[in-house]
Amino acid sequence: MRAARTRRKGRGRGVAHSYAEALWELGAEAGRERLDRLERDLERACRLIEESELYEALRHPLIPKRERLALARAALERLGVDEYVRNLILLVVERGRVSYLSAILQELRELRQERERLIYGVVYTPYPLDGLLDRLEARLAELTGREVRLEERLAPELIGGIKLKLGDLVLDGSVAAQLERLREQLLERRLELE
Repeated sequence: MRAARTRRKGRGRGVAHSYAEALWELGAEAGRERLDRLERDLERACRLIEESELYEALRHPLIPKRERLALARAALERLGVDEYVRNLILLVVERGRVSYLSAILQELRELRQERERLIYGVVYTPYPLDGLLDRLEARLAELTGREVRLEERLAPELIGGIKLKLGDLVLDGSVAAQLERLREQLLERRLELE
């Protein structure tokens, strides 16, 4: 998702938090499974909107509001998102706050981390993990005592191994990082010999 489009400071963060809070409350009333679906559907909808021309169309001031809403409604219907997510996004479009979508998703995740003891992270890998992601999440859950949800991102520049980011913690076991550490050691050794 495009971080430049996210408003995370001041009033923007408060607005995003309000939408996220409302969605969390609706989902929490319906149960954990529904809340999981709401989060997944919001993420899918954000990706669909922000990574396509739909984003600009939904923000364009010359396109009448009813047409923008019709575009959003059609896209969300094709995507098959939960009715709560659909209604939230339509409200955001109606109020001209499409640029807040990523911030709303981030705020929802932060609420879940605080209230449900979840940890979100990203695992960078040069190749798809093919089923190992679940095992990695389970192992990290054992170590942290919290439920861990990882997003897998392909990063061919790592050559091999993985790089894991959990909150502020970054664990880099990639071949690229190991090669960089070796290069630094060789440079230090060369300076010592001179």
